[in-house]
Amino acid sequence: SRGVDRFVLAGLCSGAVTSFDAAVLDERVVGVVMINPQGFDQSPEWNAYVINRGRVRRYLTRSFFSVRSWWNAFTGRVDYGRFTTVIWEHVATRSNTVAQAAVSQVVSRVATDLAKLEQRGVRTLLLCSEGDDGIEYMNVLLGGDVRRMTSAPNMTVEILPGADHSLTLFDSQRRVIGSFHHWIASIDTAAPGVESAAGFEVVQASVASLSASQ
Repeated sequence: SRGVDRFVLAGLCSGAVTSFDAAVLDERVVGVVMINPQGFDQSPEWNAYVINRGRVRRYLTRSFFSVRSWWNAFTGRVDYGRFTTVIWEHVATRSNTVAQAAVSQVVSRVATDLAKLEQRGVRTLLLCSEGDDGIEYMNVLLGGDVRRMTSAPNMTVEILPGADHSLTLFDSQRRVIGSFHHWIASIDTAAPGVESAAGFEVVQASVASLSASQ
């Protein structure tokens, strides 16, 4: 009734996945903003695989480059039990045929959906807080390290240093709004009918609402 027939959807965590799924089904959607997306499927095997993989990555990278971790190792204060558990869970998941089948199924389905969006020219803005599990979900789904994927076909990726999952800090919220404002300009050019000013106000209010509810 307002003469708008193109839309941009945005969401945080499971809301990001809902926005993605809706974009696949509704051809009026020309853009998707996914903030710290997690889930994509209810399979416990799939989610356990991603979470364990993320724990291993964080454990190894943070410990390896941390002076404090090396000092703890030299002084015998390393939690070797925790380290062993993390590695064992990851190895067990990778060797579990049922888990691997679940992972392959989810990756294949999402890859098909991504291909559909790419064929339609739908733009995607992926915003992930540094260290968030959403990074690992996207790493598995895209088959690479999203932290190094500053740009992909129809996809813009930005990592938010110092931000938590819910974007609690005002500075994090401001950065998300700024990123969206710049990104939506490219949608305007490619898809008339999407108004950046209106979209900016909607995302500004949505980010504040999401943070307050977490």
